[in-house]
Amino acid sequence: MTGWKRYRPSPALIVALIALIVASAGVGVGATLITGNQIKNGSIKGVDIKNHSITKAKLKGNFQGPRGTTGAQGLQGLQGQRGPAGEAVAYARVAADGALEPGDGGKQNKNIAASSIQHASAGVYCFGGLPFAVASAMVSPDSAGDITTNTIASVAIQRGITLGTCDTNHQQARVSMVTPGAAPTPTDHRFQVWFEATGGSQILPGPGGD
Repeated sequence: MTGWKRYRPSPALIVALIALIVASAGVGVGATLITGNQIKNGSIKGVDIKNHSITKAKLKGNFQGPRGTTGAQGLQGLQGQRGPAGEAVAYARVAADGALEPGDGGKQNKNIAASSIQHASAGVYCFGGLPFAVASAMVSPDSAGDITTNTIASVAIQRGITLGTCDTNHQQARVSMVTPGAAPTPTDHRFQVWFEATGGSQILPGPGGD
């Protein structure tokens, strides 16, 4: 009896041994017996799951959240700079005889001198000696005081082809005025013409062109 008392474990040691046995058995049982069927739905929370341990490939279903509300409209941008006023580089109001109309203190004409106009024949008016190379032109009959007119105006500009009827000094543009009919008739008539410049050199007349 004396030897048994000497080697009898203390109560604390016994408790420690029991706890060790239970803990070891619990890990083994949990690792081999716990399945999804044994986990109550909704009992696992986000804090119980290790970050990045569940990948998208292991999830099922559509996990896209609802569409958010439309954001507020952004601030209006700054206003751009105003462009230069559109204006022809040259224009003129030409009388039926080929003279420049002097009305409105000469403001009806710009960058076109009287010498730049040749009244080549009935209904044909040629332009040359202009201080710029012609890129394009527009023409319109001026029917002030003649509201019943049906005169048609057309214009050709120098693109490397000799302008017929015009002399060599007036080869930059040609205005033609005709009265329509079974046989269109060249007709002297007042008109207005506008020119735009190329910014380069004037194309010269020749046997060909575009």
